[in-house]
Amino acid sequence: MEQFRRALSIQPNYTNARYNLANALAAQGQLEEAAVDFRLMLAGAPEDRNSREELSAVLLRIVNAAMSDGRYEMAAGSYRELIALDGGNADLHINFGIILAKLADLKGAIDQFEAALKANPWHQSARRNLDQIRSKLPRR
Repeated sequence: MEQFRRALSIQPNYTNARYNLANALAAQGQLEEAAVDFRLMLAGAPEDRNSREELSAVLLRIVNAAMSDGRYEMAAGSYRELIALDGGNADLHINFGIILAKLADLKGAIDQFEAALKANPWHQSARRNLDQIRSKLPRR
């Protein structure tokens, strides 16, 4: 990692060094730092599929750690970013909806379950969660 940082201090746009640094940071569990470098990669090359996938993987690890510690707000922030990276992924919308429901944001949860159904109209978990949340809303 020291060599990658040194290379970046000499040439800040050296993408191979940034990518390798981000992966090394992720491998050592320094997830927030790794996410920063993957975001920098994507800022310079939004079409970079590898950086997008690596950032998604890091964000999912951040979400899992946050959830296990009961830090739902932090998990929600990471899910917002994940959905920005892959808005067509029904499972991301469902998981984000579940977190929003835990945070008592029922409207937000409904929006996420509906987005999941838009991405995959046959997703039973999305339908079940949507129905469950709607049943908790006051009748008009």
